[in-house]
Amino acid sequence: MAPSLKRKYAEVVIGAQDETAPINTHRVVVSIDLGTARTGYAYCFASSPERIEVKKFGGAENDQKTLTNLLLHEDGSFCSFGHKARTTYYEDAGNGIINKLFFQNFKMELEGEPADLLTKKIKALNGKEHSLKSVFVHTLRYVKEEALKAVSGPVGDSITSDQVHWVLTIPAIWRDGAKSFMRTCAKEAGLISVRDSGLLALALEPEAACLSAEDLPEKTLVTGDRFMVLDCGGGTVDITMHRAIQTRGN
Repeated sequence: MAPSLKRKYAEVVIGAQDETAPINTHRVVVSIDLGTARTGYAYCFASSPERIEVKKFGGAENDQKTLTNLLLHEDGSFCSFGHKARTTYYEDAGNGIINKLFFQNFKMELEGEPADLLTKKIKALNGKEHSLKSVFVHTLRYVKEEALKAVSGPVGDSITSDQVHWVLTIPAIWRDGAKSFMRTCAKEAGLISVRDSGLLALALEPEAACLSAEDLPEKTLVTGDRFMVLDCGGGTVDITMHRAIQTRGN
C-alpha cells in the first residue's frame, strides 16, 4: 500500500472514534460491499493495514462475492443467504413448496427519495410482504457473522463486533434517509451497539474507488486531470466525474 493511502487509512478508518469506540479496541477493519446483485467483504488488521484479505464466499462460482439473495422462513426467521438461498428456493419451488420468502435486488428500494423506510414492506418472490428493514438486518447480520469467523481464525481467538471498525460502501446518490436507515439496520444486526458509533463508517463507492486507484502501479494522473469512475455492477451502472486537485508527488 502506498504511503499516501496508508496515511488516509490511518486517519479516516483507524482514526475514526467516539466515546463509545476507543481507538485501542480496533483490532481489525472489515469493509462490506452490499451490491444490488452481489455482496462481498474484505478485511485487514490494524497491525498490518497494507495486507488486505478479500474473503471468498464460495458457492456456485467460488468467486469473491456471493449473490445478494436472502431466503427467510415463512415466519420471517433467517434461512440462508447468497447462492445457497437461491438454490434452496428454486429446489423447493420445483417440488411445489413456495412458502419461504425469497428476496433479490432489494437494495434498489433505497434509491430515489425513500420515505418511511423503517416501516416499508416489500414483496418476496412468492408475493408475500415483509419488512424491508428486516431484510437488510438479516443480510448485514449474516455478513457480519461470516466476517467475524474469518478474522478470528488468523489470530487464534474470538474477535467481537466491538473490536471491529466496520465500513459499509454506499452509492453516492443515496439521500440522508437511506444512510440513516443503513445505520439503524447495522445497529440491529449487531455490527455496532450505538447507532451513531464511530465504529461504523459509510463510504461512498466512487470515493473508495478513487482511493484504490491512487495505489495502482500505473501513475497516470496529474494535477488538474479530470477523470470518470464507472461502477458497472450486476444491477446498476453508476458514473461519477472527478478532478485531481493534488496527486502523489505534488
